[in-house]
Amino acid sequence: MSNRLNAYATAPQMEKKAAQELRDAGIRAYLPMETVSGSRKLSNGCTRPFNRRVPIVRSCVFSGGKPPFAEH
Repeated sequence: MSNRLNAYATAPQMEKKAAQELRDAGIRAYLPMETVSGSRKLSNGCTRPFNRRVPIVRSCVFSGGKPPFAEH
């Protein structure tokens, strides 16, 4: 395995799918994630807290190898 880390640009909000596609092809994929917390207002006036995991680097997936082909 090479010491090279490749960065692949993806379509917006397709980072997780692209990383899974690389893993399915047998290639190690790295997708750094962070947890974002917040609250949203419901229609009845109450608020509901939420936690969401989002990629740190948007529209980008890192990989240790080069895939032969990729859809996303």
